[in-house]
Amino acid sequence: MGKLNYLFFWIFRLLACVPIYFFFLFSPLLIVLIYYVFSYRKKVVFTNLHNAFPEKSDKDITRIAKAFYWHLCDLLFENIKLFHYGQKQLDRHMFLRNAHIFDDDYNNGRSVILVSGHYNNWEMMLPHFNDIRHHYVILYHPLRNKFVDEMMYKNRSKTGSDPVPMQNYFRKIIEFNNKKILTISWFIADQTPPPESQFWTTFLNQDTPFFMGAEKTARKFNFPVYYIHLRKVRRGVYEGEFTRMFDQPKEEPEFAITEAIVRKMEQEIIDEPQYWLWSHRRWKHKRPVVNL
Repeated sequence: MGKLNYLFFWIFRLLACVPIYFFFLFSPLLIVLIYYVFSYRKKVVFTNLHNAFPEKSDKDITRIAKAFYWHLCDLLFENIKLFHYGQKQLDRHMFLRNAHIFDDDYNNGRSVILVSGHYNNWEMMLPHFNDIRHHYVILYHPLRNKFVDEMMYKNRSKTGSDPVPMQNYFRKIIEFNNKKILTISWFIADQTPPPESQFWTTFLNQDTPFFMGAEKTARKFNFPVYYIHLRKVRRGVYEGEFTRMFDQPKEEPEFAITEAIVRKMEQEIIDEPQYWLWSHRRWKHKRPVVNL
């Protein structure tokens, strides 16, 4: 670890010890900085919102954008605190309404697939939860910054979760199956794949490519597919509720699972748009032209 990285590491560790309510006192100042002074990805946010909701007025788009930036500030502070939280603190900030929904699968010897988007504070769901008996596997794309990637890995795995890079997942899941370890594999389903992606659909009023990893895994191993809806109860506190989407994925036609996941995510965002990650350059690719 270089000297500068070492310094940042200890700054984060010290900041993580600060009470969350103290952080929230500085939210108005942070909003002024990122929205009015530095205009952090403001063009991306407003372009995404206008394209997603062409029927909304400029006033409504601005209202959603400002609400998003307030939420983004909360995410920053909350995720700094995650470096300090242990299992007991996590249990006070993330409630699972129906965690025992997986018990039948576990008792029947079935691993499962869990999907969600970058909605509300998805990082709060990454640590292991005592109420879930399956081994918790987190699918992720390694970051270019090795220091940050290592910090995130340690933070996500500290309570028993097993972060696995996407490129290693199939080998890892076969290894778990051979060892009779039942897993719950969590896919963030709205990440941006390359433009030559196999699956394109309309998402938030725009042509959008999607990774097929969750569907391919579910169909190959016949793992049931679940969706988690994250709701913001109040600042720093979230509630998760699971929905069973597919019990026998092998019986579903190709693309049906991914399409259903996309529609589930889309409705979630339409209902409360301020909690999705609008600063993400999700539509940087265009659908390739097919020459007949």
